[in-house]
Amino acid sequence: MNKQLTTFFLLLVLVLGLINTQSTLSKLSDNTQSFQFSNYVFAQTEEETEDDEEEDSEVETEVEVEIDAENEDIEDESENEEAENDDVEDESENEEAEDEIEDEEEKARKRAEKEAERETRLEEKRKEREARQAETAAEVELRLAERAAEREDKALQRAEDLIQKLEEKIANLEQRLQSLLAKLETGEYYGPVPEESAVTKSYNLFFEGSAQTIDGEQTEVEMSGEIFLETLIQGNRLTKFKITGGDLIIGEQFYDLAFGKARATSAGAGGDNDSLLLISQVTDAEGNLTTLKILLDATTQIEAIGSEPVEVEIMMPQSKIAGQWMLSGSGQLTLIEG
Repeated sequence: MNKQLTTFFLLLVLVLGLINTQSTLSKLSDNTQSFQFSNYVFAQTEEETEDDEEEDSEVETEVEVEIDAENEDIEDESENEEAENDDVEDESENEEAEDEIEDEEEKARKRAEKEAERETRLEEKRKEREARQAETAAEVELRLAERAAEREDKALQRAEDLIQKLEEKIANLEQRLQSLLAKLETGEYYGPVPEESAVTKSYNLFFEGSAQTIDGEQTEVEMSGEIFLETLIQGNRLTKFKITGGDLIIGEQFYDLAFGKARATSAGAGGDNDSLLLISQVTDAEGNLTTLKILLDATTQIEAIGSEPVEVEIMMPQSKIAGQWMLSGSGQLTLIEG
């Protein structure tokens, strides 16, 4: 359209130049003709301008239609992309949900495996602990048995040594002691023992308590002791024992049992309670010989003693060391072998 306007103005300038070169009449005639021509040109130009504007409008309309179509295509593509993105997001969310489920299942499986491993370890530790406890208990029992055997052997050895020393002093002993030693050597000291009543059981008596002086000062000190016995005769109402050794500690004084005997009698209504009387010759650290007497009260029959020890009580004032101490306390009578 700009080119057409330019052409129009150029033609107008040319016409005006021609009019200036002619005469006035010519000018008037020419002016009339030029005016008509100009009107014609202007009309043509306007028509061309209108046509051009219509064409431009149509072009603009077509362009706008194309642009709108392109925008619609772009919007459709955008919507398609958004839909595709939504599908991708849905798929991603599904995959994430599946992954989370798989992770939870994996965690649950691992927890179950760890729990099973823990239970297995606990069971193994429990079995190891029980095995160690059983082994320890067996070792303790063995050590106790060995120590008891060692104490008995030592007591026997001390008793033999004391007997040997006493035999060396027979000439200087009183007639009573000489008589006791003679009876001990012949076996008369223990009384008659039938052939069928051979020694079948050995016992250990351990006790502790206190001792009071007999001289009237009422001095009380701690007391403990251990005595070993063997059965000579065992009956329903009477059982005899031989004292094979032992020791007694009163305060700071130490006594060795040289030899002795014991007798158990059933005193209960049904014969289920025993009393045990022990008489032994003991020597102190200076070699002085004296008599020990202990009366025990047991809550069960001696012959019924099994793997568990029997509790006994030392009765006072019957229990004493002649002319020196009265004894009281408690202890246990245990079957060593038999």
